[in-house]
Amino acid sequence: MKRIMTIVLFMSFLSGCGWVYEIGANGEESGSITDMSDAGNEVEPFQFINEAGELFGAEQLAGGYWVANFIFTNCPSVCPLMTPNMLSLQDEMIAADVPVTFISFTVDPERDTPETLQAYGGNIGADLESWHFLTGYDEAEISEFALDSFLSVVQPSEDDIIHPTYFFLIDPEGLIIRKYDGLTTDQGAIIADLKETIQ
Repeated sequence: MKRIMTIVLFMSFLSGCGWVYEIGANGEESGSITDMSDAGNEVEPFQFINEAGELFGAEQLAGGYWVANFIFTNCPSVCPLMTPNMLSLQDEMIAADVPVTFISFTVDPERDTPETLQAYGGNIGADLESWHFLTGYDEAEISEFALDSFLSVVQPSEDDIIHPTYFFLIDPEGLIIRKYDGLTTDQGAIIADLKETIQ
């Protein structure tokens, strides 16, 4: 099944770059939630480097829920929408005392060093106790990781890097159980689903 999805994603990518961004923005109803709990899609073990320059990965996340997305600090298109949305989710979960960790994988690891990511997180007001910005790999590695674990294309394009615009909810066993629209500004349904699922 994963091989078929890989072929479909690759063929779709060849047909034009914009489709990846459009899925999150227009492909579903605003604020829609995709239940992936029956798909058995597991995030592969990983160990990268966080914004503090420390090793961070699956071992630190094991046994807890976490929300992941893909961004980069020089993103000219979708990240300026996604990052405030992720921040809003973090604020809501902290206020409701919901135990969830937030993870942002950079798709531009050459420029997004730990220092750059730490400054980025600080500038947007992220609570770096529960939101980690990861780097410490090369472009080929993050592209393979995104495809194998999240069935998502990461691919450089002219003046941008194509990457998914979803937020992925991963359960304590490392399975992806939800996919949320990361571009919607109406997060009520997402917030409700996170609270109901985790608490």
